[in-house]
Amino acid sequence: MKKWVLGLLSVLLVLTTAISVVQAENTDYEKWGKIAIQLAKENYPEAEISDYQYQGREEISDTEAKDTFHFTAKQDNKSIDIYVALTFNPKTKQLKSVNIEEKKQ
Repeated sequence: MKKWVLGLLSVLLVLTTAISVVQAENTDYEKWGKIAIQLAKENYPEAEISDYQYQGREEISDTEAKDTFHFTAKQDNKSIDIYVALTFNPKTKQLKSVNIEEKKQ
């Protein structure tokens, strides 16, 4: 009986830890997404941003990762694709660099 209870507690501990890691990643993704939206609006103040998509994370090294976001915007009756890439330290959560690219359709 004790082995069964210990086994169950071990499984619960592993699941709790896994859930905590996933929640931390979601919170992290949301933080960088808010910054990306703010930067897109600052760089394109006249544009109407209508679509937002998280492109994913690239793990560059232990101390560097890059999240990329794609925005669709309209400015002067033209559609613009805006890509914002944020490079940061995943351990310290410190932003290292920002790259904004525009592609007109």
